[in-house]
Amino acid sequence: MKIETQPRDDHQVTMTVKIEAERLEGARHRAARKISERAKIPGFRPGKAPYEVVLRHYGDAAITEDAVELLVAEIYPEALKKAKIEPAAPGKLEKVESLKPPRFIFTVPLEPTVDLGGYRAIRLPYEWQAPGEDKVDEEIDGLRHIYSTMDSVERPVQEGDFVMLDVLGVKAKAEEGETPV
Repeated sequence: MKIETQPRDDHQVTMTVKIEAERLEGARHRAARKISERAKIPGFRPGKAPYEVVLRHYGDAAITEDAVELLVAEIYPEALKKAKIEPAAPGKLEKVESLKPPRFIFTVPLEPTVDLGGYRAIRLPYEWQAPGEDKVDEEIDGLRHIYSTMDSVERPVQEGDFVMLDVLGVKAKAEEGETPV
């Protein structure tokens, strides 16, 4: 496998991968087996048709298409590892430049490089101010409200009480054909 990389301006790399023709031929045989597993070929059980029969039945283009898919799934991670490229997202097969010899062109997105500059030198003035009594009382009341519990009392309702009611509405006069509620 031979790999060429060309950096681009948009934080991507164009990676050209050339592989041996034997590897493509092996992928073509695996693709033919895969096609024969999911297709009905008269006289053969699924997955048992010979390469030549599948080739005659489905054609060179179908086998080559599946073989390229299988091959790309194999060689892309290998090529990234060999070229020491860490992609920021999955790459994309741009084109199959040729099949004799097999040559694939990928676009691989890279993580952007960020220059933070001298951000540690930036300081904003900060003056701590003690909270006033009213802020402290407000926070304490908030905590009391959060952690408070409800107790049932046997006395008349007063202002500030929490009341649960079951309300039943009654329509005093029902129109003709209606039922009073």
